[in-house]
Amino acid sequence: MEQDRTTVSVPEQIEISRWVQDTLQKEVKIPLFTNLPFSFRSLSSLFGPQGNCRRCGIFTILGVLHDGTYALCGIGTSVPDLCFGHASKNNVKEIWENAEALNQIGEHLPRDLKNICSKCLLKNIRLGSCVANNYYVEKDLLAGHKFCEDAYKAGAFPMSRYAEPLKV
Repeated sequence: MEQDRTTVSVPEQIEISRWVQDTLQKEVKIPLFTNLPFSFRSLSSLFGPQGNCRRCGIFTILGVLHDGTYALCGIGTSVPDLCFGHASKNNVKEIWENAEALNQIGEHLPRDLKNICSKCLLKNIRLGSCVANNYYVEKDLLAGHKFCEDAYKAGAFPMSRYAEPLKV
């Protein structure tokens, strides 16, 4: 769909999400959430009484797929690069200490996040949003989040979330 340019643009997605949160949410009694990255949400929606500013457990979890394969998380079902062994052959400690991807994450995240995520005020909390998804898109565990990258290119990334000016 992206190649055919039939998706909703980043600015349109931001506008729809804001409408859901600012207008529609006031009309319904159930909590409504959109998939907009946290950098586009108000601080009160993240840290207020109903706040939802959770951090991914990437530093403390190891996925086990249905067949016993160890993986970064469930994405291992579609990204074999993020699989690290099998429960019948490898012990968890061995995988945890020796898997190259896990070591790279532990040593470099969030300090070495790339592109817009490297300059985001929320990088220490959000860790680039989803390491697995970023890898799926860019084949790089430290890649910036695609939506945020696209928003930056469209001039729609919120300046209030920059930790320091970007050098382009």
